[in-house]
Amino acid sequence: MLYQTDRAWAEVSLDDIVFNFNAINEHIRPGCQVIAVIKADAYGHGAVTVAGLLERVGCKMFAVATFEEAIELREHKIKTPILLLCPITPKWVRLAVQNNITVPLIGLPQARLLEARARAENVLLSAYIKADCGLSRLGLVIAGKESLAADEVCEMAQLPGLKIHSIMTHLTAGGVAEKDALNREQLTRFDDFCKLLSKRGLILPRHCCASRFAVRYPDFNFEYIRIGSNLFGVHPYYGNGPHFREAMQLKTRIVQIKEVDPGITVGYGPVFTAKRYTRIAVLPIGYVDGLSCRLSNRMHMLTHGVKVPQIGRLCMDYCMIDITDVPEACEGDIVTVFGRDGDSYLSVQEHAALYPGTASEIICLLGKRIPRFYFKDDQMMSQE
Repeated sequence: MLYQTDRAWAEVSLDDIVFNFNAINEHIRPGCQVIAVIKADAYGHGAVTVAGLLERVGCKMFAVATFEEAIELREHKIKTPILLLCPITPKWVRLAVQNNITVPLIGLPQARLLEARARAENVLLSAYIKADCGLSRLGLVIAGKESLAADEVCEMAQLPGLKIHSIMTHLTAGGVAEKDALNREQLTRFDDFCKLLSKRGLILPRHCCASRFAVRYPDFNFEYIRIGSNLFGVHPYYGNGPHFREAMQLKTRIVQIKEVDPGITVGYGPVFTAKRYTRIAVLPIGYVDGLSCRLSNRMHMLTHGVKVPQIGRLCMDYCMIDITDVPEACEGDIVTVFGRDGDSYLSVQEHAALYPGTASEIICLLGKRIPRFYFKDDQMMSQE
């Protein structure tokens, strides 16, 4: 199918992704390695394209959320080792080994099952330990059970069908600076647990910091950090650290302009009634494309460099904006949902703050019918 820019589309700057990758590498301590997290189709930017780009600029490991995401990369000739963030069942052990995929161990019983299958298949499975230091999601519970957890990890490391790659944890309060004490408590717990393992003769590479944590807590960067949202510039950081660039812009076009008098309602509900003579632009983008209905009648967009309000409830395929104050706006003109329009800029984070939600949520949920166009050195490359 030949995609066009006559409805709605995303523009992805490959230069900005490389800039962000280099920025985080310059920030972290020598000897610490970036694991590029490209789950959820690289946060909506296109995992295959982003993986190929990062592979060329020297990224040594990727992380994805699902086995299917890992296999997709392999099917597209991506050779870099992959860290899988979700557990697998024993039936996928051989395929994981064949595709150089490192899988998580979330408990001793699961580790034993995977190891037994590895021995039965006569393969050596690369795996890493997930330690739960307070998030209460996947992994071995550490708090109050340090000795038992250490016993289990040491037993896992002795299983002959497994090769232990590393040990990791994940923190709780990603974007809440006020929860710094909670994060540091979990970081210290992880560090102390790794020291306990060391005393028992087991020294493993460690990673506990994801994007904003890696910037906030450089003293806990250890051997690896996992970088996702910072690669795409979609989250602010708190504390000192590098500047990141938003790599994606979302755009659409005006398909119709109409004029309504005061008292006329606009859209479903209705949730908007014109209080003045209003010029309305109808845009061919809606919630099926990934714009949450929670943004209805609250968000803004840019046209001709002017920030204009979205009015009425978002429809499945359409939405409306008020262009009364932009008399030069015409049918066919570009409207920027987030990104740059001339000297004006609208961040995806401004939309996320209205939920409240996260910028990652918005870009990850952009629909498949939004084509991605890639730019390098300000020149458009082929679409994904």
